Amino acid sequence: MLSPRIPEPIFEGRFIPVHGQDEWITIRGADRTNPVLFVLQGLCQTAPFLEPWERDWTLVQWDPPGLGSTYAKNPEQGARGLSLGRNLRDAIAVVEFVCRHLGVAKIAILATSGGTITGLQIAKTRPELFFAYVGNGQVVNFARQEALSYELVLARARQAGDAAAVAELEAIGPPPYNSVAAVATKDKFANAPQTAEQAVFAALDPAFLAAMRTPPPGANYVAQGLPPFDVRGVSMAWFEALLPEYMAFDARTLGPRFELPMFFFQGEHDLHTVTSEVQSYVPELDAPAKHLVLIPGAGHMSFFLRDQLLALLNARVRPLAASHGEAARSS
Repeated sequence: MLSPRIPEPIFEGRFIPVHGQDEWITIRGADRTNPVLFVLQGLCQTAPFLEPWERDWTLVQWDPPGLGSTYAKNPEQGARGLSLGRNLRDAIAVVEFVCRHLGVAKIAILATSGGTITGLQIAKTRPELFFAYVGNGQVVNFARQEALSYELVLARARQAGDAAAVAELEAIGPPPYNSVAAVATKDKFANAPQTAEQAVFAALDPAFLAAMRTPPPGANYVAQGLPPFDVRGVSMAWFEALLPEYMAFDARTLGPRFELPMFFFQGEHDLHTVTSEVQSYVPELDAPAKHLVLIPGAGHMSFFLRDQLLALLNARVRPLAASHGEAARSS
């Protein structure tokens, strides 16, 4: 009788060379034979928050140029040289490294919020690297969604009789915006937690949230021994550098054909990457499979409904790894 296989976990945090610069990635999972999920977020990674996913997936997260530990390792660069093109090029290099390092043929990608721009571009450019794409808080046409977002949050503020919110929004006026300060003012209302998200946030342990903001000493999901930096200030500088390209992004310019299954798990009441635009976009796609799932009661912060998202990933996406053999280890 064969002995049961003992799962081999992996918990790595490391810099890898990417086009002449060291960039930070984490690879975390309870069993190296699980399918691999590249979590591509709008800003920095959230390794501790996604710990429950590590039972079923090997999670890869990355601090792109100008953010997080990658910034801390290369502070002299600042926001110089940042572009969506560089994000795409570097993200592809990270995925190629991960496939070699873990010995896998293909992985899945979960892109959220601003990360969906690079996520869609990777899926279009290098589909052979992935067995599925998942967008959450999907950017379709940034300028259009920003305009709709402003209209929606202003209408809600007026309907609620929130004079202070109305005054703030009217002061910045409708987009397009030339400053991240104006975007942040609008997004303060657009990203406000909806019913489903409020319930999740209320249940989170304050000690856990504090550890999310300030990682404990020795945490291997952040680089050690680097100088501290202003996380918010660096993030805002990064976004300001990319804002003109964000404003110009239109997913339809990529064309409707994608050579891999396309999933969209979208908050029903997303007032930032406005859901009606995603509902219009998905039917236009030509892909081996395409699915749009609206998450009830959720908004743009639906990424934080980690239990619901994990259930969707396991039910809809994980079977593709096994059924097509695309997560099998490369020879």
